Amino acid sequence: MKFFIWIFTQKNRMQKSISFFISFLSLGAFSQTTKDISNVTRYEYELSAKTSKTNLENISTTVCALDILGDSSIFFDTANYERKKIRKNPKKDLSPEENGMLGLSFRPVFNWFVVSQGKENRFYSDINEDYKYFVVEPKKDIEWVIDSKVNKWNIYSVQQAKTTYGGREWTVLFTQDIPLHSGPYMFNNLPGMVVKAWDSEEHYVFELLSSKKAELDWKVLSFNDHIENDRKRIDKAIRLNNNKTYLQIFDEKGIKIGENGRAGFNIKIGDGKNDIYIL
Repeated sequence: MKFFIWIFTQKNRMQKSISFFISFLSLGAFSQTTKDISNVTRYEYELSAKTSKTNLENISTTVCALDILGDSSIFFDTANYERKKIRKNPKKDLSPEENGMLGLSFRPVFNWFVVSQGKENRFYSDINEDYKYFVVEPKKDIEWVIDSKVNKWNIYSVQQAKTTYGGREWTVLFTQDIPLHSGPYMFNNLPGMVVKAWDSEEHYVFELLSSKKAELDWKVLSFNDHIENDRKRIDKAIRLNNNKTYLQIFDEKGIKIGENGRAGFNIKIGDGKNDIYIL
């Protein structure tokens, strides 16, 4: 069954997404060098992730960006951003094939991104290439148990906090040495800046690397092609999609696979996946 049957009204949701994008750009704290580019303070995190349940020895790494724009932020995988950037703005001195190869040279660990503004987080992702969504979640929904003890982590004085979110038990280190209430993933409602976060199995570990001034190209990020939905409906849709085989998807799209190759695609999409958000 098509996922869009769960959408309340696509046109209205699209308009809400566009209006959010416009309001996001219009904040007075933004310093834009052109119509489409914003100057930001970028905090870079290294992510080490075990994305396959069937091969937990394999660790994928990437650099994530937390871009701060006034009292708002956006968190994303820089490899995914660079890949999208090549697709939207191909290098003029390269052929289409060379641009394609350059884009594939960037290997993101994840393709979701989180926009934080006011009292809300917006989680943007996709179920498949045909359905992109975002979920709005109040920041206060993530409740923390904070340890009052202060320790040192690198150059920062930090406290430890714990929470359960998205099917995982998380521990973070946050500091008041950086005057921000922000951090990686959805962790931005603590009295300080999150410098490290890891789940209880250490399948996902974020560590702050550095900060710098950077430019964020908004043309690369797509807000208006994501449709708002609620978490329960999205989780149900993801389960349905994960239970399909690649062969079923090909058949639905009318893609013909020769008999000799069909067995190799008769594997469920969700088999072995170890996403950051556990259903």
